[in-house]
Amino acid sequence: HEREIRLFRKIESKEDKVVRIKPSILKEVIFECNMARTDKKVILELLQKNEELKHVKVFEAFRDKNSYIMGFNKLKIPTH
Repeated sequence: HEREIRLFRKIESKEDKVVRIKPSILKEVIFECNMARTDKKVILELLQKNEELKHVKVFEAFRDKNSYIMGFNKLKIPTH
């Protein structure tokens, strides 16, 4: 049984794009299959720079070419 919470927010203006949550609440980030590299890069850089987010695990979804099964690869967050 999945134990997840998904956050959605309707964006009304440029100022509404930021959603603030306590860093300890965030456990993992899953990138969708077709997510733009530039968006992934921004998120990875934010995770990398913020000490309070060092515990967050990052996964990238992929579709199996021979079935409808979706899988997830764990990504390593690069360190400087």
